Amino acid sequence: MINQGEKNKSFYDKLYNDNSENQSYEVRSKTDAFIFMINRYNIALQQKKVFDFGFGSGNLLIECVKRKADCFGVEISETAVARLRGRGVNVQQLSSDILPYQDGYFDVVVASHAIEHVSDERAVLSEISRVIKKGGFFIMGVPTMIADLNPLHFRVYSKNDVDRLANILGVELVGCKEFGGRFFRFFLSITKIFSSSIEKKREISQQIVKKYSFIRFLREIYHYFVVPVLLLLYKLDAILGSKSGKEIWFIFKK
Repeated sequence: MINQGEKNKSFYDKLYNDNSENQSYEVRSKTDAFIFMINRYNIALQQKKVFDFGFGSGNLLIECVKRKADCFGVEISETAVARLRGRGVNVQQLSSDILPYQDGYFDVVVASHAIEHVSDERAVLSEISRVIKKGGFFIMGVPTMIADLNPLHFRVYSKNDVDRLANILGVELVGCKEFGGRFFRFFLSITKIFSSSIEKKREISQQIVKKYSFIRFLREIYHYFVVPVLLLLYKLDAILGSKSGKEIWFIFKK
């Protein structure tokens, strides 16, 4: 039987073989949420050591490189690691709970939609805490109960988890925001038919997209015109202080 970790690896290896994945709102929204949080809470990255646990598409790390950070990352997907090599980051494939870094090595650690994928939350969070230096930050984005059910997730989160997470990590909360609220979900539902036929890259292989120019054209239209509206609405609820988001982001300080 394939275990949950192997299911995650198989799924994401296939996903990151799609070169258009970086244009999807799923990827871009998480990078936008990260930028929103570090700007909102004045987290400087220049000349800081930044570590992304489960970096996925790598967009977030590339954003940190642009901000002159010294960037590191681990990912279960070998495809994701291969795509990011040679782009100014130190990345490696890792499927264990033990991080190959010394205590207090990083100024900022990020986990964007990664912690919900691990079975032993406490073990992973304890390792993350170990590699954060005193005075450093942990930025964590995770799904809420409003998010669509995902068989690759072990759990969802809410603001009620703050004390529990802070206790495991040995940190204090700096701030939290919910993203992808009612305005976002309403517009997403309107585009659902279009997005489900164009954006579900699990069902449309790269070969099919390359073969049929019409499908490729529709995907480009979706990415360049629909996705920007989704991204705007995705952040709107965080700006307005909504409590109905499909994901929540925390910033903790050690």
